[in-house]
Amino acid sequence: MIGRRILTPDNWRNILGRVHNRAKRQGERTDLTSDQIDPKLQTADRLAAQYGTSAATVKRAGKFAAEVERTPALYLANRLYQDPTRAPQLVAEADPPHPAFMPPAFRALAS
Repeated sequence: MIGRRILTPDNWRNILGRVHNRAKRQGERTDLTSDQIDPKLQTADRLAAQYGTSAATVKRAGKFAAEVERTPALYLANRLYQDPTRAPQLVAEADPPHPAFMPPAFRALAS
């Protein structure tokens, strides 16, 4: 279980979204062997029940996590500081032509 008390809201959304995106891709064709009488739970519904939130929140978190992984500055800020909102600081420090083109090596802030 993910401990929500020690995470920022953005970190919580990112982790929940990554769990959703990975679970969504696992076993994509398991519906062929499921019972046809009982409806199969969607990944978002199953995770929403597990983590005590709504399916719409889980889906939005999946989109958020995909965007964080897609944008290098956001991804690096999340990896370095566990806070994607610090991406502008990394962009200012590295001075790339665009946040999507972060250099492979640069000086980052210590904390």
